[in-house]
Amino acid sequence: MQKLLFKRTLRDLKTNFFRYMALFLLIILCIFIVGEPLDPQ
Repeated sequence: MQKLLFKRTLRDLKTNFFRYMALFLLIILCIFIVGEPLDPQ
């Protein structure tokens, strides 16, 4: 069962790699924007 789930997850990652990558980058960007203190010059 674990092996089957692993194979399915691996195939899912391969097919939706760019979607996951974009989602990951979006989250990182949001964290970066929220984390940055806004100080207008």
